[in-house]
Amino acid sequence: MNKYVETAYQEKEKPFGEYPLQLAEYLMERFGLKKGMRILDNGCGRGEFLHAFSSLGMEASGTDISDFCKQSKVVDLNHDMLPFPDNYFDAIFSKSVIEHIENTEHYMSEMRRVLKEGGYLF
Repeated sequence: MNKYVETAYQEKEKPFGEYPLQLAEYLMERFGLKKGMRILDNGCGRGEFLHAFSSLGMEASGTDISDFCKQSKVVDLNHDMLPFPDNYFDAIFSKSVIEHIENTEHYMSEMRRVLKEGGYLF
């Protein structure tokens, strides 16, 4: 895992691009997300989308299996409970993560638990 993280998360070789901010802006506009709403970036990696949602005024939290992104909480999404209360988030964003999950039933169950009724799962 550490070898993957060291390779995939090289900010010097792979700097943050414009795409995360553009997608975050689109999702906010398209679905009426507002500043101050809580969003979880589940499997946030190095934090590009976490940073994008935060910069747009959302209260963004992140989880990842690695501790590379210092603003996120380390969680094994296959087994651990998400470290948030029930019905806490207005939206959950999870990009390019589910294909790495072995226990998808647990993964989806935990996202449902922390997502508010009527919230968005992206």
